[in-house]
Amino acid sequence: MKKRRRRTEGLKKAEPAENTEETSLKAGVRLWVDVGGASFLGRGRIELLKRIDRDGSISAAARSLNMSYRTAWKHIESMNRITSSPLVTTEIGGSHGGGSRLSPLGKRLIEIFERSSDDLETQAKRMEAEIVRLIRNDEKHS
Repeated sequence: MKKRRRRTEGLKKAEPAENTEETSLKAGVRLWVDVGGASFLGRGRIELLKRIDRDGSISAAARSLNMSYRTAWKHIESMNRITSSPLVTTEIGGSHGGGSRLSPLGKRLIEIFERSSDDLETQAKRMEAEIVRLIRNDEKHS
C-alpha cells in the first residue's frame, strides 16, 4: 500500500502577524490540581460537582454536560478516593427515588477553586493590559 503525500506545492507559508493595534493579545490561565500525579480537580470536574449540587442527581448532571453517567461516576470516585471524606454522597432508591448530594467539603472545594480561578484571571487580564501597553509604546518608538 502506497503512502499518500500531502500536497504542499504552491502553498504559502504563514507569515507572522505584525505588531499592530489590530493584533489581538489574549492572556489566560487554566487551573487544575493533581494529587500524587493523579488528576483531582479542574474546570470540568468543578462543573460536574456544581451541577450535581444543582440537580441532586449524577445522571442529570452528566446529561447536562453531555457526559456519560459512567464517566461522571469515575470522576466522582477518583475525587472521593483522594479526599478523607466523600465530595458526593448517593442515596439509592427510596420513596423519593434516591439522588446525590454534594458534601460540605465538595461545596468548599468549589468555592476555593472558583475564587482562585477568578484571582488568576484577574492577574492574567492585568498582565495582558500591561503587555499591550508595552507593545504599543514600543511600536511608537520603532
